[in-house]
Amino acid sequence: MIPTHNRADVLRSCLQAVDAAAAGLEGVEVVVVDDGSRDETPAVLAATRLENASFLTDRTDGRGPATARNLGVRAASSPIVLFLGDDILVEPGLLRRHLEFHSGGGEAGRAARCLIGEVALDPSAPQTRFSRFVHSAYQFNPAASAKDGRLPWHCFHTANASMPRQAFLDAGGFDERFPYAAWEDVEFAYRLGKAGVGFYYDPEAVGFHRHEMTLRSYAARQERSGRAAALLLEIHPELADLVTPRRRLPGPLRAVLQNRVNVAALTGLAEAAEKCLPERAYRMIVGQVLAYHYYRGMREAGGRA
Repeated sequence: MIPTHNRADVLRSCLQAVDAAAAGLEGVEVVVVDDGSRDETPAVLAATRLENASFLTDRTDGRGPATARNLGVRAASSPIVLFLGDDILVEPGLLRRHLEFHSGGGEAGRAARCLIGEVALDPSAPQTRFSRFVHSAYQFNPAASAKDGRLPWHCFHTANASMPRQAFLDAGGFDERFPYAAWEDVEFAYRLGKAGVGFYYDPEAVGFHRHEMTLRSYAARQERSGRAAALLLEIHPELADLVTPRRRLPGPLRAVLQNRVNVAALTGLAEAAEKCLPERAYRMIVGQVLAYHYYRGMREAGGRA
């Protein structure tokens, strides 16, 4: 199940990779929901022909990936649902590893399980110091939390994760009040975990993440994430420790970051000196710039910051 929005070029590559990975497998269906794209996405979907899987599409009016995923799962008929990002290029064995995980021993008679695969930076795409930092510190690093193949529920994400369709439906799907790709997956995983679903990690189920990002574009994303975090706190106030980073800034640095002019200057410094700043200084500056925008989003949405 792949929700997509304004990523026609990478979506084409994503679908080609999925089709290749489906070779030799039976009953694979690919469901793509276009979440109100205004680029060439509708034309790409209309022209797509898969050789190794059935292909279904639907469209929303841009209500967000939570709504798009719910629509896609309802349209699907397979007993196992695999969520992929539209910017993920799957390795040939990814689909098979997800299927074998859920078929091993059978799902009947035991608690449902969710498998989270590895998401790595696409080695064929340009990489920057910033993209490597964000990928490891902010987005996909389940290996750091895995223990004996298991993961805590809050490591769940929808770039490369599978579960029984019935477990998804029993949990009520994604909360459609979340308008962005931020925290809606964690909120859903929280309910899955409370329902007894186990979370597992497979480093061999690899998908490559092809998504260009800059400090400024990710700062805008962090503001959206902050607004979504305020909604998560409204729904689940008991998750405050998860939503609010534990480390507090030193007083003087906190004062500096309360001034938008200072934040803009630090942003410019990080961009201009990306290649020459010492690693510790670079991570501190970028991390605090992103934290500023995250908390700004929370404050604008009326959350605690």
